[in-house]
Formats: sequence, C-alpha cells, structure tokens
Amino acid sequence: MIIIDTLQRIRGNADENRSGYAFDYEDMNKIKAVADSLKIAILLIHHTRKLPDSDPFNTVSGSTGLTGSCDTMFVLEKPKRAENKAILHITGRDVEDMQINLEFDRERKVWQFVSFANGGENPAEKLTTALVALLTIRKTLSGTATEIIKELKTVDDSLTVTPNVLSRMLKEHSLDLENTHKIKVSFTRTKKTRTIELTLNVGNDGDGHFTPTPCDDNSEPTPCINQSSPSPKGAENE
Repeated sequence: MIIIDTLQRIRGNADENRSGYAFDYEDMNKIKAVADSLKIAILLIHHTRKLPDSDPFNTVSGSTGLTGSCDTMFVLEKPKRAENKAILHITGRDVEDMQINLEFDRERKVWQFVSFANGGENPAEKLTTALVALLTIRKTLSGTATEIIKELKTVDDSLTVTPNVLSRMLKEHSLDLENTHKIKVSFTRTKKTRTIELTLNVGNDGDGHFTPTPCDDNSEPTPCINQSSPSPKGAENE
C-alpha cells in the first residue's frame, strides 16, 4: 500500500484549457493506472469543503472527476472540530455502502469502532438474514452473483451489495453459513461465467456434521478455507 498525504502534493499544474472535471479525472486516471499495473493499493488523503451537504461524498473538495474515478471512498464526518466522535461514510464499486460510528481514543491516538450508524446491521449479518429467509422458502438457489442478488432483493430490497462483494462475503463466511445455518455454498467456474449454488440442509452425514465446501483454488478475490469435518469415533486409528 502507498499512502499519499495529501493528494495535492503530487498533482500537476492546472491547465486553463481544460475544465476542472477533465483535470481531476485525468490526474486520478494516472494514479489508478499505476495501482492497476503494479497491483497495489494507493490511499489518497484529500480535503472536504466546509459547506455541509445531505450527501457527505458531495463535500469532497473538487469536481466529480475525483470521486467518479476512485474505486472506494471514505469520508470522515465530525459534528464539531474538537469532537472525539465521528461517522465514517463508505461507498465504492466493490464494497457495500455503510456508515460507521467511530470514537477517537486520545491516549492511544486511534479511531475505534463503536457501531454501525442509524441502527444499521453488520453487512455480513444482513446478507445472512436475507439468505436464510430466502432459502427457507426456496431450499436451493443457483445463478451468477448478479442473479443471486436479484433474488435476495425479493426478501430484502434494502440490500446494496455488489456482485464482487457478494462472492467475497460468501467465501469468507462459507464455514459459518454451513455450520450455523446449514447453508452449503459452492462455486462453479466456466470460461464465461462463475455460478454460485446455495443449498439448505445438505451435506448432513447423519451425525449432525456438515462437510465444508471444497475450495475453488482459482476463485477470486478471496480464497476459501478448507476445514475437515470431525472424524467419526474410531477413525483416528484407521
């Protein structure tokens, strides 16, 4: 990861022949090209303007050429400058929109998580709730990530998860879904697409154990984790 504090330190001189939008967008595209080619994360620190707005992301200083070319944005909103409490607003292409309440620990000099703002749920818990509700009715569900999201919205139209986020969350929480909610997750890849299959109440070996989903070694963006089921009595000596 490279952290640049602040963005203005590496920017070129403004060109009077270009609009603010064109200038901002071109600068951001150059930075994104470096991140993409080297496969690294670049975190840009930037300022917000003083005028309030109902949408916190509109307070980012500059044109929409800056915000429109970022993969992910975080805006830290403090009611008062001296406050030790704030709301972190998050949005992006591959993350679910959310607001997080934070509190600054003055002794340790770090921001600490307090809760999800506005009574919001943990995104993983929100997704799990929708999955359980849908599979209780359907029992099985199969399709691309986009198609799965469309089906999930029939039980919770407030879901804002993207296809990439859905795939990542299902991989990260596959063991918990299987062991706690009896939902088996599997991925099938073809040359053109990747299919997700969700099944309720399968894999039971008769003793209440559920075999975790096999790992898709070529899966992206997050590899899954293999974990063996508990061995039956006497199996240790075989």
